[in-house]
Amino acid sequence: MIDNHLTLFCLVNGESTSNTFSVEIDSTKTVDGLKKLIKSEKAPRFDDVAAAELPLWRICVPDDDDESPVLLDKVTEKKKIKATTKLSKFFDTARRYNSHHRPAASSG
Repeated sequence: MIDNHLTLFCLVNGESTSNTFSVEIDSTKTVDGLKKLIKSEKAPRFDDVAAAELPLWRICVPDDDDESPVLLDKVTEKKKIKATTKLSKFFDTARRYNSHHRPAASSG
C-alpha cells in the first residue's frame, strides 16, 4: 500500500525559518486544497485573504539561520505551483524534501 500522506513545511514570505509551520495533506489532493489548509492554519492572520489568492511556491532554502528573513525574490530555486495541480506532481512521497512551501502573502 502506498502512503500518500505529506507533511509540508510552510513559510510566509519575509519571515524567518523559525516561523515555519507544517500542514498535513494527502498527495492526491490539489494545490487548491493546500491553499485552503494553509489559510485555515494561519487564521486569523489570513482571514482577509481568499484561499484562491494565496500564491504558493515550492522553494528550497537552508534551515540553518532561524532569524534571517527569507525573501522569495532572493530564493534561486523556486517553482510557482498552480491551484489545479495535484500535489503528487510536485512532491514525491517516496522521497524526503527539506524544502519550504511559502504562501507569498504580505507579512506583518
